[in-house]
Amino acid sequence: MIKPGAVLGLFPVAVYQGKINRSLSTKELDFIHAQKNKSRKSEGNHISNERYLLDKPLLKKLKKEMNDHINIYVRDHLKWVSDTKLFITQSWLNWTEHREFHHIHNHPNSALSAVFYIDADPAVDKIQFYHPYLHNFIIRPEVTEFNMFNSRTWWVGARTGDVILFPSSLTHSVTTKEGTNTRVSLAFNVFVKGKVGSFDGLTELIT
Repeated sequence: MIKPGAVLGLFPVAVYQGKINRSLSTKELDFIHAQKNKSRKSEGNHISNERYLLDKPLLKKLKKEMNDHINIYVRDHLKWVSDTKLFITQSWLNWTEHREFHHIHNHPNSALSAVFYIDADPAVDKIQFYHPYLHNFIIRPEVTEFNMFNSRTWWVGARTGDVILFPSSLTHSVTTKEGTNTRVSLAFNVFVKGKVGSFDGLTELIT
């Protein structure tokens, strides 16, 4: 029951922010930075030609750490049952220089998506998310202050070592980059396998 005059925040979108507890090794970093020579121009920045980076043997430890964060997100926060198995599908690198950006988009054919920041300056680097319906809401009145109920966009600061997980349907972007550092991030998608849903509820999916 809602108290008179109170506002209930219904159906919030869960965006998870974690951090790996180590620095990447020299071998890992050398391998990652070498991918830039094989990158191509994307819409606003550069993207690696390799699209399954976390399947590479040199990044085996990093992949396990990403899977650990996926499990924290879905088991501890989303409370998905253990029958729901998850696996990383594609994974790729992004490089964003001064005055570059990454276009507004979401990730089809995916359940969850993530960004791991290999090099980011918290003073200038961030990811911007767009409200599922307010972003395109036809009425845009002025407000006295922004909060979680009236904001069409919300940004999350990015630091080296951060891992951010969110539903793949959530629209996001990188606004025009300030600062002189090269922002380097590894993005990846996550899908489900095994048994999902309920037999009796007619929602069962077995993959």
